[in-house]
Amino acid sequence: MFTPQRIAIEKLDGTIVAERRDQRDSFAGHRMSTLWDALHRAYFNGEALRTCLTTPFLLAMEGVTVEETEPWNEGAETWRGGVTTITSISRVVSAARNSHQTI
Repeated sequence: MFTPQRIAIEKLDGTIVAERRDQRDSFAGHRMSTLWDALHRAYFNGEALRTCLTTPFLLAMEGVTVEETEPWNEGAETWRGGVTTITSISRVVSAARNSHQTI
C-alpha cells in the first residue's frame, strides 16, 4: 500500500508485513553505499510509477508548453531533447498534489 503518508507491505488477506510512516524521512543521512530495505524499495517504486503515470498529463495541461530541441549525436547514437516551459506553476503544482493517490 502506497500513500503520501505511509508505505506498507501487506499480504493478500490484508495482514501487514512491514509498515513505515513518513517514509521520505527514512532516507535522511543515506549515502550511495547505504543499503535499502524492502520499504525503501517499495516507496521508490511507488513514486516512480506515479511520476511515470502522471507526467504526460501534467505536460499536456494549459500553461505548459513542450518544444523539441535540435537532436545531437553522441558516438553512433542520435539523441532528441526538449524544453518544457511552465507559465502557470500554481495550476501545475495543484494538479501534481491532487494526483498523489493511493496505488
